Amino acid sequence: ILSDSNTNYIDKDIDVRGSNDFETSVNKSYNSVLSNSTHATSISGSASSSKAVLAALRALQDKIRRLETERSQAIDETTYLKQQLRTLEIENDQIRQKENLNAQKNIQEARLTY
Repeated sequence: ILSDSNTNYIDKDIDVRGSNDFETSVNKSYNSVLSNSTHATSISGSASSSKAVLAALRALQDKIRRLETERSQAIDETTYLKQQLRTLEIENDQIRQKENLNAQKNIQEARLTY
């Protein structure tokens, strides 16, 4: 129903941040197709085309759900990595402060010996 080239095209065009709006739109389209499926079949003369549309809409909904899950996991991972980065920055600052204190101490000791 959807070829790989179409799927790749869809992957690039779906904005994950706006996926809820997109999913709502897809749901409305899906419900509209469901309610008008008899009418669409009689107009097109083929039940297979409306079934193909329904299958494509279901596939899009599944893809949206998967992308939302991946987005949530990516946000969790980003939060974890940011927390690790903050911890490392604090440790690095503490080490730098100790080195500066030792350097100042060495300079004072050197001045006192002259």
